[in-house]
Amino acid sequence: MRDERRENGDGTGDEFDDSLASLVCEPGQDYHDLRVWKGGIELVSEIYRLSGAFPDSEKFGLTNQMRRAAVSIPSNIAEGSARSSGKDYSRFLEMAVGSLSELETQAIISRNLGFIGDSEADAVIVWIRKLRTQVMALRDTIRIRSGLI
Repeated sequence: MRDERRENGDGTGDEFDDSLASLVCEPGQDYHDLRVWKGGIELVSEIYRLSGAFPDSEKFGLTNQMRRAAVSIPSNIAEGSARSSGKDYSRFLEMAVGSLSELETQAIISRNLGFIGDSEADAVIVWIRKLRTQVMALRDTIRIRSGLI
């Protein structure tokens, strides 16, 4: 990825930490403070950059699908955080997890079709997987705090 601050030397990136304080929205806290939301916003920009180089024939195909999946990630995090119940919040986080899985699949397809190079695909896939793990951790924390599990 072109933003060097994302790299920590081992290819895993350091744009996120796993502390609960950065993952959980407390009552009255704005979702803009969530690291998973911020990471999702940055991921959208990266997907737009990568897909911008796709062939014109993919404008309404893979380009559109990847962009829509990417946009839905921070959108679902934001919408869920605005819900009044942990059950609803958790459901929107599940949708974000699904969109991350969809986006990973599309990144693999893009690499296999030669639309993005191996190193770019690997970097974005690592980013997607790390963000997905963090969204799942947030979802699980919300479920526990809400007495759902």
